[in-house]
Amino acid sequence: FGRNSAKLRRGAHNGNAFIITLRNVEGNRDTIDQRLSQIKLNGVPNYFGEQRFGHGGRNVSNGVALLKGDIKVKDRHKRSLYLSAVRSYLFNLILSARVADGSWQQLLPGEAVMLSGTNSHFSADVVDDELNRRLAEGDIHPSAPLWGRGRAASISAAFEYEQRVLAPYQDILKKMEHIGLDQSRRSLRLSVPGLSWVWEADNRLVLRFELPVGAFATSLLREVVSPSAATILY
Repeated sequence: FGRNSAKLRRGAHNGNAFIITLRNVEGNRDTIDQRLSQIKLNGVPNYFGEQRFGHGGRNVSNGVALLKGDIKVKDRHKRSLYLSAVRSYLFNLILSARVADGSWQQLLPGEAVMLSGTNSHFSADVVDDELNRRLAEGDIHPSAPLWGRGRAASISAAFEYEQRVLAPYQDILKKMEHIGLDQSRRSLRLSVPGLSWVWEADNRLVLRFELPVGAFATSLLREVVSPSAATILY
């Protein structure tokens, strides 16, 4: 490796490496080890982290106000931040619904299936054994929309599911399309195949893992221990 004078631009890197120490971890070690093994094998729900939404969800509130015309935001960075927070919030709603009914690791008929490690996706009208095999191997993932203009990538049952969850927000969806945001997709599942961990003295748990750009370490941590059960050090 050598020093490079070029500045790292947003989106120019492929991922982030983490070493995170959890102190004062409560609970049975064997149970936590089993949980970590399942995370390494199956991944975690790919939530947008709380930091995306700002203190008390302020970014979402400002985004909704911006879409409704209640406020004007000239700063391009803040404008993008607020609109992104609204899209992320809507994505998390769909993901939460699928976590609740256990379908976040399953393909629904008409699923917009994402290829692992890419933004590419395709509609699966019929979910067959081959797709389920690829899903189990982590080659593909179910997805949900990041709302904007353009034709929905999901069809049939998956499309109806997303529309049902987002039904109370139709006015916001239309305004997001009108403002010029393009619709895209995000995987519902975050794979962490390189996850490793070691226990240290005084109930300290050291986690090492890599995540792709756009993924949140908090999505993994919330599945390991509850926020009140440990102190998280970055």
